[in-house]
Amino acid sequence: MPARAPHPSAARHARGGSHPPSYTTFVATFAQPLGLELYVDASGVFNWLSELVGQDITIGDAAFDRAFRVRGAPEDAVRRKLAPAASALAGLAARGWAVVITDRQASLLRPERAETQSDLEAALALAMPALRALAHP
Repeated sequence: MPARAPHPSAARHARGGSHPPSYTTFVATFAQPLGLELYVDASGVFNWLSELVGQDITIGDAAFDRAFRVRGAPEDAVRRKLAPAASALAGLAARGWAVVITDRQASLLRPERAETQSDLEAALALAMPALRALAHP
């Protein structure tokens, strides 16, 4: 059966206070779980946790490895799965997008900063090939 591409949904949210910060999210759910016990998040978010549970997995792409902490098993399968998407995901992080990937979905989150339609289109242009690569068996 051919792999189905993930279909992202998008939303804008506002939370709290009289001048709530707003943010944009894209969430793409994979048609089939990746089966890697995968958890990818921005470097720094859970550094203390990574230190407690052991070394995170490096992919071999310097920009990606600086931007993200990766956990999963088996490690070689995680590297093979993430390597084709690493450059695009690092590009999203460099543009201010927080990226979280699990076995079931990928989420992109960005605080609202005068985003234009072309900003959002550029983010999706980077994200979709990466998400397709992740979803491919």
